[in-house]
Amino acid sequence: LCRFLAGMGIGPVLASTAPLATELSPPKERGFVVSVANSFWTVGLIANGIWAYIVFEWLQLSWRIFVIICTVPSVLGCILIWWLVPESPRHLALQGQYDRAARNANKIALSLGYRGTLIQDTEIEHHFTDAGRRPSQIINGSLPPTFQGKLREGSEKIKRVLEKDLRKPTLTIMTLWIAASMGGSIGQWLVAIFRKLQVENLYAHFILLNCACIPGNIASAVLTDRIGRNRFFTFAMLLASVALFGTAAVVFTAGADDLASQTGRIIVCTSFFYASMTGLYTCLYVMASELFPTNVRSTGVALCSTFGRLAGVLCMYLNGALIEKPATLLAVGGAFLVVGSIISVVVPPNEMKQQPVLDHEDSALSFEDEFSTEQQHSSSVPMHQKMIMGRDSNQVPRERRTSELKYLAG
Repeated sequence: LCRFLAGMGIGPVLASTAPLATELSPPKERGFVVSVANSFWTVGLIANGIWAYIVFEWLQLSWRIFVIICTVPSVLGCILIWWLVPESPRHLALQGQYDRAARNANKIALSLGYRGTLIQDTEIEHHFTDAGRRPSQIINGSLPPTFQGKLREGSEKIKRVLEKDLRKPTLTIMTLWIAASMGGSIGQWLVAIFRKLQVENLYAHFILLNCACIPGNIASAVLTDRIGRNRFFTFAMLLASVALFGTAAVVFTAGADDLASQTGRIIVCTSFFYASMTGLYTCLYVMASELFPTNVRSTGVALCSTFGRLAGVLCMYLNGALIEKPATLLAVGGAFLVVGSIISVVVPPNEMKQQPVLDHEDSALSFEDEFSTEQQHSSSVPMHQKMIMGRDSNQVPRERRTSELKYLAG
């Protein structure tokens, strides 16, 4: 029960981190910012491996001590989020909380080095209540919604994600997530596989494997904004499949009697697998959070990741059935990843490299689109406006438009 409740807490965290980072990032650096934010998952895995080695191998303490230690970062993270991380100005504006949206946007802009005129809540209200918005898209933030109202709102957002305009990107990301989860689920069985392969000192090896995730994080942060999300995702998925096929080949050719002598090769191949899957999942969160508009961004990411996790859970039964045949199990995982890479080429998601994100699924323009249009007319808009507004800004006074946007927008 406690592990189930912990999972219920981790799910929303994963589904909201990438959308929040997306909404606080300039387009040219969005892939970098979201990748860096997600990379601290790797830091946590490495820390867990180190603590597990110290608690179980070195000090030989109870598992309860290990659980208590693992709880400390979650408590600390909760405090830091409430203290240091502002709510998304885009989200607040969509909720009708224009005053808070202005304060948060100005706070973020100042932290980025902006020293121009600050935005006012009246400007935000103008941009989010113009003629291009349906009244139902603005929710009155002065009245706290009831629990039943929240449930209805959540179900409406799920329906919206599956409507015609968003159906294709939703199904595409969902399919890629399922393929990645089915191939990546082999990672959950690596402990059992290593035992079958007579690999000693499992904790030390898993610290090494989690350290191998670091190059995947770095590659995602550096390359997603340069070569594009789709290319990086396809390459990472293919590399992960090659790593699993390589591990399967080593296990198959060595035979049951000579596996101990192949530990080095097995660790190298699985390290490549971990690095590739880390880059793959980081890029997948970037892609998913960009493709959905602000009003359903977290819902879309959560829905796609949920189906991916369900596929991973179902795949566990297949993995369990093949645990006595590790080479076959590894090859099957590689095959799932090959299928996913083919899908990403045949039916690629919309490439969002340096592209604006939308605030509504029916928005003709996001504010970044509008900025590009206004640049053609020799005018620019401050970055904190760009982070929260959705459409027309022709009525923004010319003296409030500043060239600092180029610096702030990267």
